[in-house]
Amino acid sequence: MDVPRNIPCKLGLLQEPITVNWKRLDNNKEAYPILRFRDILYFPMTWRFTHDEFEWTTEWDSGKGLRLTTVQHKVFYNVFYDEGDRLYASANESAVYSIDKGMKQTPVRLTREEAELVRKKAKEREQPHRLTISTSKKVEFREGRFYYGPVELQSLDRIARICIPGTTACTVSIKANPPDFEEAVVQVNDGLTLVYLYVELWPSEPGKRGLYRPASFLIKDGRAVQLEPITQFPDRMIQNPDGSLWFYSLVPEDTWDARTNKGQVWLVRPDGTVEELNSRLQADNVEVLKVQDGRMVVRSFNDLFGAGERKPSDGVYELDTRLGALKRAMSISREMYMWMKQARCFISTA
Repeated sequence: MDVPRNIPCKLGLLQEPITVNWKRLDNNKEAYPILRFRDILYFPMTWRFTHDEFEWTTEWDSGKGLRLTTVQHKVFYNVFYDEGDRLYASANESAVYSIDKGMKQTPVRLTREEAELVRKKAKEREQPHRLTISTSKKVEFREGRFYYGPVELQSLDRIARICIPGTTACTVSIKANPPDFEEAVVQVNDGLTLVYLYVELWPSEPGKRGLYRPASFLIKDGRAVQLEPITQFPDRMIQNPDGSLWFYSLVPEDTWDARTNKGQVWLVRPDGTVEELNSRLQADNVEVLKVQDGRMVVRSFNDLFGAGERKPSDGVYELDTRLGALKRAMSISREMYMWMKQARCFISTA
């Protein structure tokens, strides 16, 4: 509605608390205060607000008038928790927003106490899936072989053997005997134990890195089965209703970590056989988005940190313990997969 000219208008000086970019303002002390008119707030077009705070680029043209160019900032950096019909996303180090899954309401910024409670719930939900590593040393090396208590795991020669894919040609190269090794032991349940070894084959030398070889074993009924597809220690484990186990490692968060680690997913069946999901999906990295009742939703991709190229197989998949995979979305960047009753949606955080 147009306001008739030359008629006095009453403007109100905003008295409520004002925060701009997480900085509190005292409107009574502002040289050019923020005003309220017909329930709309008006900021002064000063350099301080337009340039310093809002990062606008201003340009005046006698024909077109004032032009404002704004910078598009990422608001939500990570969707880290969902509950009922709400999603919870971090916006910076401390801010957390509650988002309606149906996208019918404006996101609400939580108070500090509410944000801390949600973060606590997220940690509690994730805690059962974390692998608890035994701190006591339980693996021994004697007479050329590794043992977990009385159970023989594998010989050093066997761990060191390098074979050319598709052939029977193998070589063994060991310069460290007895070798140094690191171990991680996880008691999966009363009948299953996961043992992971990181064995040094060549000692480090000045200016040269050593040669190491990973080896994973599942111990059941007093017998060790080597899980050859598991080439790095998993970060999480989930037990499925059919007795199988999902193991997965988290996607690297920086380029340094990505040099040696990948986001990998493995399914270990009750008989000890292992299925690696990365090779099935033709993906360098597989990120787990959600697991429920044996079903898993993952994002497969080959272009982490710009290294590598996207493939037609990249995307978001829903699969079960039979590894029947249903592609839900094409390759898109950093999606979060949410369930809301029978509806499914994707939210991009990048």
